[in-house]
Amino acid sequence: MSVVFRPTVRARELFQEFGFRATIGLAFKKLVSPVARVGSVYLMECDLVAGLPKVKAVPGIIAREAFPEDLDLFDGIENGMEKKHDAIERFKRGDRWFVGIDSANGKLATFRWVTTAWERIPELERNIVPKPGQAFVYALYTAPEYRRRGIDSYTRQYTYDRLHREDGIDTVLATIFAENTVSMKAGRKFLRKVGRIWYVQILGGTTHVFWWPNPKMPRFAPAPSALPAGQRKAFN
Repeated sequence: MSVVFRPTVRARELFQEFGFRATIGLAFKKLVSPVARVGSVYLMECDLVAGLPKVKAVPGIIAREAFPEDLDLFDGIENGMEKKHDAIERFKRGDRWFVGIDSANGKLATFRWVTTAWERIPELERNIVPKPGQAFVYALYTAPEYRRRGIDSYTRQYTYDRLHREDGIDTVLATIFAENTVSMKAGRKFLRKVGRIWYVQILGGTTHVFWWPNPKMPRFAPAPSALPAGQRKAFN
C-alpha cells in the first residue's frame, strides 16, 4: 500500500470503529507525538451495593472464572503468547481472570482481569491502587467475531456479581480513555464517571498527571515506564 494513502486508510478504519471524536483525538496525539505525549482517561466505577442492571444471557457462551490450567485458551488469539506470559505474572500476583467461552468450539470469546492489589497504567506511568472493598478491572478483550452480541455485558455482570457476593467487593473501578467511545458505550449500563485524569510528557521527560480533587479517587503510585514512548498504545 502506498505510504501516501496509508494514513487515510488508517483514519477511515478508526472512524468506522471508534467514531469522529476518537479519530480527531488520536490524530491530534499523532500530530504532537514528536515532542509531547498527551491525553486523558476517565476513572469509572460501579457501585455493587446498589445492585447490577439486568442483562440477557447469551446462548452458547459460558461465563466463568479461569485459572492457570486454562492458559491454552489464548491459543489462536492475537498476540496469544504475549498474553500467556502476562497472565502467568498476573496469576503470581494474585489477580483473577474471568472469561466467556463459546461452548460450541471452546474458543475464548472475551475476558477481563481483576486486581485488588495494583495495576500499572502505562500511559500515566502510575500504578492504580484500589482501596479496601474495591477491585480494579482491566485488560478487557473481546475477539472481533464475538463483538456487538451482548457478550461483554453478560460476562461483566457475572464477574461483578461474583466479586460482590463471594468476595465482599463493594465497588468496581475501571479506566477508559477519553477517545474510546466504544468502551464508554459498552460499559454505560454498569459504570459511571468518577473523575478524569490528564497526563502530559514533554520530550520524553517525566509524565505529569492532573485531576480535580476527589475523595472517590484511588491512590496512584509512580511506576517507571516499561515501554518505549513509541510503543505505548491508547487502546488495549
